[in-house]
Amino acid sequence: AVKSCLCPTTFGTFEDGCLECYYSILDGRMPDLPETSTRYDIYYELMASLTPDVIITSGTTNVQDFENKIGCPVVVAGGDGWIYSRESGLYGMIEVIGSVLEREDEAEELIGSVEAKIDMISSVTDSLDDGEKPRVYFAPRGAKLGFYDPKEGRDFTRTFTSYPPLEIAGGRNVAEGAEGYEINVAIEQIIAWNPDYIFVACSTPEDAEVIDWIKASPDLQSIAAVQNGNVYNSVYPHCRGRPADRSLINMIYMAKVLHPEKFQHIDLEEEANEIFKAFLGVDGVFTEYADYLIWPREWLSGQ
Repeated sequence: AVKSCLCPTTFGTFEDGCLECYYSILDGRMPDLPETSTRYDIYYELMASLTPDVIITSGTTNVQDFENKIGCPVVVAGGDGWIYSRESGLYGMIEVIGSVLEREDEAEELIGSVEAKIDMISSVTDSLDDGEKPRVYFAPRGAKLGFYDPKEGRDFTRTFTSYPPLEIAGGRNVAEGAEGYEINVAIEQIIAWNPDYIFVACSTPEDAEVIDWIKASPDLQSIAAVQNGNVYNSVYPHCRGRPADRSLINMIYMAKVLHPEKFQHIDLEEEANEIFKAFLGVDGVFTEYADYLIWPREWLSGQ
């Protein structure tokens, strides 16, 4: 049986956000856990000193180094947090981790809770004709630095050609059919797509202000979403990866924005707290997250 488990993530210093979750998760041990890697470096000697029984990683790139330098088995739990399948998707990732930790029943329970949230939305949107589904541009990297960030190579003009939470929510992704998956596009292309709605991901309270900047941008005034005031913040779907909980919350939120009359009965705060509880084991995470980001609390108050 596994006695200890090392998950070499790229966590940085945690200062703001859901402090209650941070200090209470893992029975309060999170702040004292050693940092085994960053976005750029892996600390193999530190890992070895922790004598893990197994290393869980998300890709195959460093598997050989882990095995040679750490000297324990390595399990690849790959899969995308918003691909809802057992083959190279979220469900397969959960299954693998459940098997390694000998908690298969809990893994299946978590998969079942995800499927239930998806069915709550898709049972309504699956019956919609394409003409009933608004055309949407999604900026998953936000827009903090304008139309394009040369350092990171992404910003408002970075998008996905497929984002299942948006599609399940009853939106048509204007980038669908473009070559590639996570792509940079010219601002002229976004204008040509002429989306009915624009969602801009937001990771800090300050990010929310870009909505006003986009609405006021002279370059975007011909876009239907801008003309009709249908430019919205959304939950940032990245966090050193693609966490499933955030995108499930996006799915419900986007459904309520795009089809308010069909999902008026759904309490986003209640559903989002349930989602975070399923993944993190802590109550009230979304409530605190909404207060921290500000824009979700303001949006909820306006409903």
